[in-house]
Amino acid sequence: MKSDAANAAHDALVKCGVNFVACLPDSAFQELYLPLSAENTGFTFGTYALLRGPMAFGVPMLLLISHRGDLGDERWFSVPFGWGTKPLLDSMRITHRTVEKTEEVSGAIAGAVKSMNSMQAPVAILFAGEILF
Repeated sequence: MKSDAANAAHDALVKCGVNFVACLPDSAFQELYLPLSAENTGFTFGTYALLRGPMAFGVPMLLLISHRGDLGDERWFSVPFGWGTKPLLDSMRITHRTVEKTEEVSGAIAGAVKSMNSMQAPVAILFAGEILF
């Protein structure tokens, strides 16, 4: 994730009142992890935990996921993760939106926080395009 997109995501999380963040290992989000720690490969490994907890008990949760393997990703080994991410979200009935431009980050996070709170369920934002690559 490019630093301007990471800053926009961090500012939006703070503005929306998100006060707890858990991170799964994903090197694409290093720029976002650093400011978050001062106050997704990971996603595909975390599906059991999502189904067992938040999905089963109606816990609102904002998932910020790098859409690896999307157009522009030069890592050939990331392509299968790109193929599987949206179908995996759909199969778990997790509402999601793809964001490709830095100027869309803040609005997407604000909308997702409203949706997750009203649905009492996880909601995902997939970061792709110029934000990552």
